[in-house]
Amino acid sequence: MNSSLKSFKRKVIVIVHRNDDIEEKWIVTPENISFTKEKIMRQIKFQEKYFDSYIIM
Repeated sequence: MNSSLKSFKRKVIVIVHRNDDIEEKWIVTPENISFTKEKIMRQIKFQEKYFDSYIIM
């Protein structure tokens, strides 16, 4: 089924701070889902390996 969402309740669970870049990345999930810091790092490692970054929870 292809349809648009009219609304989406979510929360920012993590901010990925990059010491060597001007951007920060926000990780957003539905309100009832959470992840550990370790699991998040495993999931974003493919991109963050190019930066000096850390997670703020």
